[in-house]
Amino acid sequence: MALTFLFLGLMFIGIQAASASTASLEWDLVNDQRVAFYEVHYGMESGNYSSNYRTTATSASIEGLNPGATYYFAARACDQASTQCSDYSNELAITIPADAASTPDPATAPVAVFSASVTSGQAPLTLVFADRSTGSVTGWAWDFGDGNTSTAGDAVHTYANPGTYSVNLMVTGSDARTATAVPVQIHVLAGSTTGANPETGADDSTEVSASGFPIEVGDLTIDHEWQWVPYQRSFEDPIVIVKALGNNDKNPAIIRVKDITSEGFRVRVQSWDYLQGWHGTEAASYMAIERGSYELPGGIQVEAGSLNTAATNSFQYQAFADTFSRAPVVFAAVTSVNEEDAVNARLRDIKTEGFYVGMREQEKNRQIHAAERIDYIAWQDSAGEVDGLRYEVGLKPKAVTHNRYSLKATTSFAQAPTFIADLQSTNGGDSCGLRWNETSATEKAIWVQEEQSKDNEISHGKETLGYIFADVEP
Repeated sequence: MALTFLFLGLMFIGIQAASASTASLEWDLVNDQRVAFYEVHYGMESGNYSSNYRTTATSASIEGLNPGATYYFAARACDQASTQCSDYSNELAITIPADAASTPDPATAPVAVFSASVTSGQAPLTLVFADRSTGSVTGWAWDFGDGNTSTAGDAVHTYANPGTYSVNLMVTGSDARTATAVPVQIHVLAGSTTGANPETGADDSTEVSASGFPIEVGDLTIDHEWQWVPYQRSFEDPIVIVKALGNNDKNPAIIRVKDITSEGFRVRVQSWDYLQGWHGTEAASYMAIERGSYELPGGIQVEAGSLNTAATNSFQYQAFADTFSRAPVVFAAVTSVNEEDAVNARLRDIKTEGFYVGMREQEKNRQIHAAERIDYIAWQDSAGEVDGLRYEVGLKPKAVTHNRYSLKATTSFAQAPTFIADLQSTNGGDSCGLRWNETSATEKAIWVQEEQSKDNEISHGKETLGYIFADVEP
């Protein structure tokens, strides 16, 4: 049973103005022997808390708040394993004072943001960089990372040579203030032979695809070495998810993907940093869908897209291109390697309009990571068939923990389907990944595996699981 406390009241004490503003809070002591710590959750949107602070005291000073911004705070009490937590306290809305003489007007201060039409492809590669900045912007300075620049609002650039290029944008406001966007990495590859690893000539994967709906699913055998996975169908700008790792080698690890092109992608197993780096062979599956929004038979909505973020141990909101009629299941994966530290994508608060996504390194780290590309596929829970692809997409609320959970497909498949899964929630601050064992072709034992860089504790609170079984019928 969840901890239920009637007298967890949150009180605002005051603001401390320093180099970074600080809000001080207090709450009632919960006299229950199960309580091990308290969590203060906060964010800039009521009911959506992008950050949290954990303490054993009944007060906290939250630092690093932005002057002029309004934050929403709520507290709760949890047991040692975070498997039982109370309901949130009352919510407090606190506006951090701003010095009008030194703090930019948020309505006019420039905030630099941009998007790229694609982030990978074969040379020569032409891209459109669209300015998405907010505030009063009067000037643009693009740096394409190959020695070329532009001052256009929306810029078009062609990369002639293979390589990885970091694109930067600095915008200037009407009062000469400037802001710099999070860089976007562009991967330009030389041509390769379709259907084979360009380095070894070997075809290392098993893939199937549907002819009309631009999707391909496949099964992989991967280890710690990078492996090239060629597609069996044509793509222009594919979104790729490889999520949930088998359990042949029991050391904690995650899956990393990079170099996504119209021909294929690279994938490997990455151990958490505190381990040695070597990892044995594992089973995994992938799903690739052409970037865009789709409606399947029965009105089922699907969206495939990507974003770039540096949010680590925090979350960034990502809106869907089209609002869903009901909240979808979301699969999200880090698909670039701009920093070598192991990092995993985590999700929370999935709604019809969008979701929150962020990254998490191993628990011992400072939780600062370079901006990475995150691919996502959102698919409403359903079962059916489209262009020969039979699928089952499902959701299991608060189902998986560190203990094995039995998940069985209810759809009848003619042959063993591929299996992809992702956590739809973030319960607690421990870094983790999903692992599974196969009990039959359509049944998996799946659990949350925490890494142990900081401590030996591996218990994990209940998380909501999203999954897909899919295969092209013969």
